Amino acid sequence: IKVTVVALKNQVIDPDEPINIEENSQFELSKETPEITVTNDATVELKATVESTVKELTNGGTTTIIGTAKVTIDGNVENTGTLKISEETNVTVTGTITNNGVFEDWSGKSTKVASEDGVSMEITNKPAGSTSYEKDKSLTLTVSVEVEEGKTPHFNWQKLVNGDWTNVSSLRSTATDQYTVQNNNEGSYRCVITVAKLDGDIRTVLVAQTTVTVTTPSTPVGPTPVDPTPVDPVVTYTVTLPVVEGALIEATGSTTVTAGNNFSFTITVKEGYDATNMVVKANGTTLTPDASGRYTITNVSSNVIVTVTGLVSATANETLEAQAVKVWTTNGQVHIFLPQDEKVQVVTFGGRLYQSIELPAGETVMPLPQGAYIIRIGETSYKVVI
Repeated sequence: IKVTVVALKNQVIDPDEPINIEENSQFELSKETPEITVTNDATVELKATVESTVKELTNGGTTTIIGTAKVTIDGNVENTGTLKISEETNVTVTGTITNNGVFEDWSGKSTKVASEDGVSMEITNKPAGSTSYEKDKSLTLTVSVEVEEGKTPHFNWQKLVNGDWTNVSSLRSTATDQYTVQNNNEGSYRCVITVAKLDGDIRTVLVAQTTVTVTTPSTPVGPTPVDPTPVDPVVTYTVTLPVVEGALIEATGSTTVTAGNNFSFTITVKEGYDATNMVVKANGTTLTPDASGRYTITNVSSNVIVTVTGLVSATANETLEAQAVKVWTTNGQVHIFLPQDEKVQVVTFGGRLYQSIELPAGETVMPLPQGAYIIRIGETSYKVVI
């Protein structure tokens, strides 16, 4: 945008006093600038050389804001003359922009302008400041605006070529307009939107601008070659330790055991219980503790259930035989309480025998895969779901 300045005098704005400009002038904005009023006959340049804050701007003359420093108008802008914001400027208005003359923002920062003369406009959709599309494809840029009823906005798409904005579309009149970028044609694009009265003396001009880049899609990476050498899977088994009244049974490591490894556990008999006749078995095979009281199952090659029987209370008034059989599930495991040693069968709902085992009196915890089962104890069956 070329700015014509007529007989301007260089002046520096005093930040302490509101400015009323009645003659042709050029002002360098200070960091804190008061309210500025430009009268009807004045031609003024407001130059931003340092980051500045202006309280309000009222323009009745011909005013152009230039310079590359950031300017914040911390209030309203009232325009009845001609007010232009140059392309290179960075002006932010926190209040309302009201235009009843000619308002042109070529920087693309303004998106909403009010008017009492029918030239209000709001950009409701525009491209991002930068966007991209893949090589040999296309990109559609879209701009939408809202104007007063009965008014028609005009759209003109342009591209920056060798420092000058060049039209790339004809002038069109719609509420939403689009332009399609093709043939890897990257660069800076803008849409100039104008709404005006019939004679054009009162108009609003806003700009939506974006920088388009073309990207090259990455070359797909093939799958990682698979080593043809087969890898033997790690086989593990589970050792189930019972919960027995009167004793604390603890594994010396994990109860998940790699095939071929050994598994050890200890039994601590609580005070008031007699272990004289205690028998410890693993899948029906009797185990004998070593000198330190540790029980060891060697070369584990299947799931193992440990049973402990013969442990009795020296002081109890009630016997296990007086208690009822109980079967319940918690946390994916089946709990079985027996008043005496019993043979227990686990059968799937399909009728297949999953496991048959002698369990001791007391409580035993059995982990089972997810599913539904029938637990048979003597003549009674119990349905459980894991």
